Amino acid sequence: MTQKRSRDISDEIDSIVRRLREIFKDIDLKDHEIWWWKRHYTRIIRLFFTEAMPCAAPRSPSVLEIGTGFGLLASMLGRLCNGIVSTEHIGRSYVRSSKYLSFLKENKVAIILQELNEGLPFRDRVFDVVFCCDVIEHLKVECAMMLIREIKRVLRDDGIVIFSTPNLSRLENRCRLLFNRSPNPPVVPVEVEGTYDHIREFTITELSYMFSVNGLEIMSMEYGLLPVFHRDWGRLTLITSAIKRLVPSMRDEIYGVLRGVSKRDNT
Repeated sequence: MTQKRSRDISDEIDSIVRRLREIFKDIDLKDHEIWWWKRHYTRIIRLFFTEAMPCAAPRSPSVLEIGTGFGLLASMLGRLCNGIVSTEHIGRSYVRSSKYLSFLKENKVAIILQELNEGLPFRDRVFDVVFCCDVIEHLKVECAMMLIREIKRVLRDDGIVIFSTPNLSRLENRCRLLFNRSPNPPVVPVEVEGTYDHIREFTITELSYMFSVNGLEIMSMEYGLLPVFHRDWGRLTLITSAIKRLVPSMRDEIYGVLRGVSKRDNT
C-alpha cells in the first residue's frame, strides 16, 4: 500500500475519531489509544486492499464486519465499499444511541444486533469478505470454534476472511511467567453488558488449527509489532521493540488472511 494511501487512512481515522468523541463524550480517548488505532487499522485496511479487493474485482465486494464496537473500522469499510453489514452484541447500551446509529448510517454501515452464541443471522454463502478483528479472544473456545464455522458458512466460495487477535506468546506474557504470573486473562473474566474482556488468547499454531479444521485455507499469517495502548517508556520501549524485531513470535498482535475452500477444491 502506498504512503499516500496510508496517509489517507490516517486522515480518515482522525476524522472518524473526532465524530466518535462527539458521540461518546464520557469516554476519554487518549493520544496513545488513537496511535494504536491508526497503526492497527491501517494494517487491516492494507490487507483488505492487497488480498480481498483483487479477488472481488470488478464489482464492489459484499462485506461483513463482526464486532462493530465504537464503529471505527466499520465506518472506514463503509466508506471504502459503499456500504457494509456489521454485527454487535445485543447487550451493549450504546448500540441504541440515536447519535451512534446516525453515525453508522452516515458511513453506510447497516448494524445487526446479535448474540454470537446463537450464530450469524445470514444465509449461506452471502459475503465476499468477512472481518473478524479482535473478537475471538473475548469468546469461550467452544463459541470461538462455532463462530469460525459460521464465518465459513456465510462466506462465498473463495471468499476472504481478514482477522486479528492478540498474540498469546508476546514478550510481555513471557515476562509474566518469569515472575510467576499467568499470561492468561483472569479465571473469572470481567463482564461488560453481557460481553467479556479477554477470555482466551491464542498462538499462531492454535489459530492455524482452529481455522483449518473448519474449512478455511490460510493464505497468510503474520505477527504485528503493536504494543497495546503504546506509551513512551524510554529505553525500555527501545529494548522491547528491538527484541520483538529480532524474534517475530514475541510481537504483540497476530494478523491473518484466510480463504474459504470451495467445493471444487475438495474434489
